[in-house]
Amino acid sequence: MEIKLIIEGMHCDACQTLIGMEIEENGFEDKVSSLKILAGENKGVLQLKNVTEEDVSTVKRLINAMEPYKVE
Repeated sequence: MEIKLIIEGMHCDACQTLIGMEIEENGFEDKVSSLKILAGENKGVLQLKNVTEEDVSTVKRLINAMEPYKVE
């Protein structure tokens, strides 16, 4: 399954780096298709590939635990 997650609070390269590091540290780096900032929107998009519902739930939990980010 492929899925796009919208991440609120992601607005700069540092945000992108922090989220990317968290995903990598938890073993999901091979599931990431892309991680981008949406210019001018204080949001980012994380696109995942070959994931299960459990993977998606885990990634959402990881990101939501990082203040101030929230997955919509």
